[in-house]
Amino acid sequence: MSTDSLSDFSQLVSALKQQLQTGEQNLHGALQNGTPINELVSQHAAQVTDALCHSWQQLLGDVSSLALIAVGGFGRGELHPHSDIDLLVLYENQLDESAQIYLESWIGVLWDAGLAVAHSVRDLAICLQQAQTDVTVATNLMEARCLAGNQQLFTRMQQQTAADRIWPAGDFFAAKLAEQQQRHASFDDTAYRLEPNIKEGPGGLRDIQTIAWVARRHFGDADLSTLVGQGFLLEDEYHELIRARDFLWRVRWINHNLTDRAEERLLFAQQKQLAAELGFSDRQQGTQAVEQFMQQYFRTVTHVERLNERLLQQYHEELLATGTDVKVLDSEFQLREGYLEARHPDVFDERPLAIMDLFLRLQISTEIRGVRAGTIRWLRQALQQHGDKLAEDRLALLRLLDVLRQPNGVYSQLARMNRYGLLARLIPAFAPVTGLMQFDLFHVYTVDQHTLFVIRNLRRFAYGKYAEKFSHAADVFQRIDQPEILYLAALFHDIAKGRGGDHSELGAQDARSFCRQLSLPRNQVELISWLVQQHLLLSRTAQREDLSDPEVIHRFASQMQDREHLDYLYLLTVADIAATNPDLWTSWKDTLLWELYQKAGTALQQGLSRPLQRAEVARETRSQVFSRLLRAKVDVTQLSSLWRTFPEQIFQRLDDQQLLWVTQTLLGQTLTGEPLVKARLLPDEQVTELLVCGVSYDGFFATVIGQLEQMRCNVFSARIQTTTNGIAVDLFQLVDAGGGPLHASDIERLQNALCSQLTEAVVPVPTAFSIPRRLREFLSNAEIRFSNYRQSGQPADQGEISEEQGEAFTRMEVVCTDRPGLLSSIANVLLKQKVRLHDARIATFGEQVEDVFKLSDYADRRLSADSCAALQEALQHALDLPLSTG
Repeated sequence: MSTDSLSDFSQLVSALKQQLQTGEQNLHGALQNGTPINELVSQHAAQVTDALCHSWQQLLGDVSSLALIAVGGFGRGELHPHSDIDLLVLYENQLDESAQIYLESWIGVLWDAGLAVAHSVRDLAICLQQAQTDVTVATNLMEARCLAGNQQLFTRMQQQTAADRIWPAGDFFAAKLAEQQQRHASFDDTAYRLEPNIKEGPGGLRDIQTIAWVARRHFGDADLSTLVGQGFLLEDEYHELIRARDFLWRVRWINHNLTDRAEERLLFAQQKQLAAELGFSDRQQGTQAVEQFMQQYFRTVTHVERLNERLLQQYHEELLATGTDVKVLDSEFQLREGYLEARHPDVFDERPLAIMDLFLRLQISTEIRGVRAGTIRWLRQALQQHGDKLAEDRLALLRLLDVLRQPNGVYSQLARMNRYGLLARLIPAFAPVTGLMQFDLFHVYTVDQHTLFVIRNLRRFAYGKYAEKFSHAADVFQRIDQPEILYLAALFHDIAKGRGGDHSELGAQDARSFCRQLSLPRNQVELISWLVQQHLLLSRTAQREDLSDPEVIHRFASQMQDREHLDYLYLLTVADIAATNPDLWTSWKDTLLWELYQKAGTALQQGLSRPLQRAEVARETRSQVFSRLLRAKVDVTQLSSLWRTFPEQIFQRLDDQQLLWVTQTLLGQTLTGEPLVKARLLPDEQVTELLVCGVSYDGFFATVIGQLEQMRCNVFSARIQTTTNGIAVDLFQLVDAGGGPLHASDIERLQNALCSQLTEAVVPVPTAFSIPRRLREFLSNAEIRFSNYRQSGQPADQGEISEEQGEAFTRMEVVCTDRPGLLSSIANVLLKQKVRLHDARIATFGEQVEDVFKLSDYADRRLSADSCAALQEALQHALDLPLSTG
């Protein structure tokens, strides 16, 4: 050994750093100059190999008992920036002390030089033992290459751990298949995630490598081109797979450089940068650059998934199945060991309609386990030849309608059609949204995957599944006569995303045109088109409007026209919300939508010619609660005295359960001293309802909201009232940070804190919360809109409106990026602007909130135009965030 001093170690580290830095600069220049990514990956592995071998020779060149072996991706001669350098140091029987010392010194030199080595030190016996019991170890050793040291020892290891010696072909395939299935399950079996994993996710690089591993074990060669010679891949499929690998490699290379680490996820913080690096740009009146990039990513991994599925099916047929159990179905199809098989390669070319018949067979027959790999290939080839004609083939479209009308398998066959590329052929407008993501936190899935999940939810309603999650959908589903109307509306409800313009209107036009091709009755065509155009109406009304207002219910019911429209729209809305984001559907939303559905149904049943008035609603609520209180033997004198202090708005805006609870809580209370804070669980909504009462003062609401946000509570709604004797009676519906009702200990802590703060009547300064990482890429300026305000020059006394005339409040809508402390900031601005809040509806959609507030001045009049302008300026100043990712 030539070095044993600290200065020599330092010189070696410096030399390695310089060598690696030069190599990195050369690779960066090559990337900018358009060098193919496969060359960069190989060059980087070669550069690191040179550095490892040089340093090994300097420190361990005289140690003949060791072998330095590259394994994993590095063993294949592939290396991305910042990726782990997987190494195995192999010894035969025992590692002597001096070799161990020099080995530790060598590893230290590598780390000091900036090489991220992941190494293991094992003897030959342990390697064999682990390879026999762990398919991952066997796979790593299968790809090993010797870099330096004892070549004979390495050769012996290769001979003893060769997969064909210790893993029978069938067992190896089954183990790798199970490994992939487990990996996919950890990603919910979908590649369509907001921040997908390039390496491990479904359709990612690991899926390509799985194909190569099985090929190596089966054919003795990991080069994917071997699969062409063996008849497993066509030439164009091979090139498609290589293009997919190279695209994913390029994305991974740039992503590692941007994050300065081996980051395999496409995080929001890098997605826009990646799009720019890869040459994408925003389209005017269309999709953003980042959405185009992610669409190409998702389409790429979808292609990989398709090829992976077919090749693994073919491996299964080759390695595990005998193929002797054949059942002829007709002149075109047969079953081979339970898998549907075309009887000859030209079935789909001779009769393209056989493509549709294949899916109907899969749907109708319970004995079919799947489709043979060769048949999948023939189907894909036929689609390339005849796919464009299917959209104009009325018989093919009628077959699609037959699929939608079957009692079983609707979702599974539509998903299979999408996976094979058929759905976009039948409905050309579906092609642009295939793999299309929307750059936000609200839409978790690509448009095509979301659409299919909507249909999956509708099928769950049909089967009565997940009743605990969807309380009423199954019952409503039983009332509809033609479920295919729902499925067609679902297919088109988001089909115009990414085009610019109103996707609901454009989608309705597409739906009408397509349904006419099916020769559906005119009333069905119009219902489907209407459902597409109005698919957001029920959700927006339920989450943003005051459902205690009879005018809101009448307006919505008038848009429904009849119970049939209401039933179909309710089902589509529930399925749509639940398919947008796994965390979006909650008991709270379930209850809101059901409340609107019931009230609209009642209005339709009673007739729309005479809508209810607020005064009628108030009288009915008052009467129901009074009767219940009489049966409970309350003191009528106390009750009358209490209710005389209630403003009419309490009877108009609280439902009977709320009015009963508030009344029972306040009976006999003076509330002139310590405030009163009570909470109860609303079991159907799974939220906590909080009642806060006390002597009212400017900032009462801001104080309560400040404390709720300190405890990370999420407020869904607030009803703010003040009695005639100056007592605030405020109702809040909220959940904790985990999305569930408050625990008893949290309620007690909240009660103590609020009683203390409200007694002191001091408004806390809003806490400055940091913006969570995932929100930083979606910052936008607040949009603030006002309606029902007094025009300039209008006398102040005309700001007061009677209940017969309409709403007596100014309506303010705030749309902005969600962030901790948002509601507290708004409350403090309202306080400073001397604006009184009467009602708040809080709706969160991913990274965006759409809040609706009912406001007045301190004289309970609608706000003037000047007041609205001043309030808007103050809110913009408080809510607008720096549009950066810092």
